[in-house]
Amino acid sequence: MATVPNLANPSIVDRKYASINRFLSSASIAAATPLYAGEKIVASDTGMRYLGIATVVGAWGREGVTLSGTVGASAQYPTLLSGYAARPPWQVAGVDTFVGCSGSLLNPATIAVGGIEVNAAAKTVLVLNTVVAFTFDSYDFAGYHIDNDGDNVTFINCNFSNGANSSIFSRSDSSNLHLDHCTFDGLGGADAIVTMSGTNAVVEFCWFKNCAGDSFQLQSPGGGTLTMDHNLIEQAGQGVGSHGDFLQVFTGVPVVANITFNTTRQASGFTQGFMLEPDGGPWGAGIITSGDINSNTFVNLGDGTQFVFTGVTVDDITNTVTVRNNYFAGASLAPGGARGGPNDATGKTIFSGNVDMVSGLPASNDDLVV
Repeated sequence: MATVPNLANPSIVDRKYASINRFLSSASIAAATPLYAGEKIVASDTGMRYLGIATVVGAWGREGVTLSGTVGASAQYPTLLSGYAARPPWQVAGVDTFVGCSGSLLNPATIAVGGIEVNAAAKTVLVLNTVVAFTFDSYDFAGYHIDNDGDNVTFINCNFSNGANSSIFSRSDSSNLHLDHCTFDGLGGADAIVTMSGTNAVVEFCWFKNCAGDSFQLQSPGGGTLTMDHNLIEQAGQGVGSHGDFLQVFTGVPVVANITFNTTRQASGFTQGFMLEPDGGPWGAGIITSGDINSNTFVNLGDGTQFVFTGVTVDDITNTVTVRNNYFAGASLAPGGARGGPNDATGKTIFSGNVDMVSGLPASNDDLVV
């Protein structure tokens, strides 16, 4: 019986469980609780942590475990890492665990809440700036565009697909956007699937795919803390002539970026990966207060579809950006020079513990930099 890393893992942050985990109570799991793949969880467990009976299927993360009957689906790409000389020791999003939405979803036309305007005919939703702390739980927003001006707005277990427009535009009045266990399909046409122009965002356990441009944009005047963890992000930059990124930051407002335990997969189109490079343009010089690109799995499968997985403009960094413990194959980890790399003379980009999955060895400078 293989063990799932226990919740004492440093990547875990105890907090209340979201309602997507239908079998979970609202109580936080104790930090030292071990969990096992195939283990039966029943309501009589210590502290009444779970409701009902479910089976741990091997997923784990900042919110605990994914149970059969909640997500209830196989991982998207279980053989993605087969054949490499090395692979990550953790449960890889989209390879060992399913991420994204699942189960029965509700019609957004049924939403009747003050401060939220739904136009089912036009397939639009407007969240007014009077809205504070609202959760959209298990809705099918296929074809919808959402403008969000609210604070502490959460989307849990929702489906989005829109090839003509962004699925979510969280505008400058918004703050603390939270995307959890959602699926986003740009249908090959959306310039950006999600655009954040407000302050602070958490994106976790989501599946982004098929975007003409960028999967997630943090754009002026947006800023604050951006956390992206345990997501599967693939097939950005599908538009003709696009170099759409998995993450594009272009804002002159200070940003702290935490990018951890994500999986990226690119087989066609063209992407530059996770880009912290808000240097110039109408938004002015960028300010990356600090960043941590840690324990991600980066895979490029195409020819000429991706040359680097990360990039950060060194002159924009206030403190440091660490790029550590990432596993990668098919492209270089960083471009070097002004965009950061292991030979960065300023010491503002720090590379350590990264592994070339093809050789199975710690990455050399040649592997890291194009």
